Amino acid sequence: MTSASFISRATILSLPLLACAKPPAAEDRAVRMDSAGVLIVENHRPQWSDSAGWLLSDEPIFQLGQADGDTLLEFNRIRRSVTLADGRIAIALGQQPQIRLFDRSGHFVTAFGRPGQGPGEFRSLNSIQRIDGDTIVALDTQGRRITAFAPDGSVAWLVDIRGGSGTPVAGPVRWGDGTLLVHREEASALSRVASGSDRAGQTLRSRATLGRFDRSGAELNIVIDAEGSEGSVFYVGGGPAMLPTPYGRNLSYALTSGTVLVGTQASYEIGEYDPTGKLLAVIRWPGPDLTVTPADIEKLKSELLDRARGKPDEIRGVEDFFRDVAFPPAKAAYGRLLTDVDDYLWVSGATVAATESPESWIVFDADRELLGAVRMPARFDLHEVGRDYVLGRWRDESGVEYIRMYSLSRAK
Repeated sequence: MTSASFISRATILSLPLLACAKPPAAEDRAVRMDSAGVLIVENHRPQWSDSAGWLLSDEPIFQLGQADGDTLLEFNRIRRSVTLADGRIAIALGQQPQIRLFDRSGHFVTAFGRPGQGPGEFRSLNSIQRIDGDTIVALDTQGRRITAFAPDGSVAWLVDIRGGSGTPVAGPVRWGDGTLLVHREEASALSRVASGSDRAGQTLRSRATLGRFDRSGAELNIVIDAEGSEGSVFYVGGGPAMLPTPYGRNLSYALTSGTVLVGTQASYEIGEYDPTGKLLAVIRWPGPDLTVTPADIEKLKSELLDRARGKPDEIRGVEDFFRDVAFPPAKAAYGRLLTDVDDYLWVSGATVAATESPESWIVFDADRELLGAVRMPARFDLHEVGRDYVLGRWRDESGVEYIRMYSLSRAK
């Protein structure tokens, strides 16, 4: 087992999202101001009290998946799940790229997509989104194209996104005007690393863009050009390589019907932009200090060594990793962004390892004022927030993947 694969599977508690500083007066929970035409929302404390807020059901109201038996219910590398207008659930799988549809009784309906390079096939399957009723759009990152599927699995349209610079890593997400937003990462970040093994042990953030494409595949404009994924530089075979690092930061974003919310995870701040890239609003909230301290690193190493007790290969992997890895100067302030049916903004807590599941999400209303935190079940990755439910991937203690839906109580 390599140190990189070991660290990616480490189960780490998520970072706190809200600071414990003394709150201001109730009337000052959020301050709104205008700065040269940009709305600034300074959130000082959540609106919900400790005894109020939104809650998930203790048990799932729907579950798909099994460890063995029916192969159609065995899910490997679930990328995303979405609900369709009639209640069916579409699941994007990454190991053998395919989209599977199930009804709300848990019965298999159909599957479409397969490995390949032809229409309706994927070199890779990164994510899916529902648009225009029950049309499902899927991003093939290696093939650099977007495929739209009709509800019966037939190909409705294709968009080639080979133009422009960088490698597509996420998307597509779609605005109401029919244009598509695609997240691309700089393909040559390591070219900025000086040659020589003496440069090992540094961290590096790639450049990322959010580009707006039309249905012909033409890039209309760059909405955002910002810092992207952060990694630690290693030297393998005499050349540099970049691997994910604990506490690494990334570009986070989510769409509303007419704007995009974007953050670099460098501070407790998110910007809201229109499709042309014009900044409309800045949302801020308090949080704990983000500095990565020697105590943080030592605590992480101790936790990993404790989990590897009695497993010599894993212990060596941990020791090798901490000998070679470079830690960033600061932790990520938060993780992923989502928007729900009311255009409320959901912001996940950051995790030490990017593959881990955040324990809670904080919620901002449509005016971008902080409501409070919603706790998630352990090992649950949130994919979609509906009016009265949340949908996502859950993993059992053995790592077997399931799709789960929990009821959501939006208590006033």
